[in-house]
Amino acid sequence: MRKFISSGSHLEAPIGFSRATRIGDHIAVSGTAPIDNGETVFVGDVYEQTKYCLTLSLRAIEECSGLIDPDTLIRDNNVKHRGIHDKAKTTIQIIP
Repeated sequence: MRKFISSGSHLEAPIGFSRATRIGDHIAVSGTAPIDNGETVFVGDVYEQTKYCLTLSLRAIEECSGLIDPDTLIRDNNVKHRGIHDKAKTTIQIIP
């Protein structure tokens, strides 16, 4: 089974990416930016931007028929507290 979830970006076709891809039992979510309808949201607030991106990522997983349950651990490797790492490059691992 192969399924693609669109981010809605006009760049998907020419560059060849999607918000998420499911192949068999594996789901990969691409880099996700805090953009809504072509506009950056929560400018200057890395905490809210991170929450927004996580919401987009979790929604994409669910659209790929992935299951998110209360026992899922979300480990944030860089952004630990609001405002500490304003320019952090964040890696999120979702571990069932």
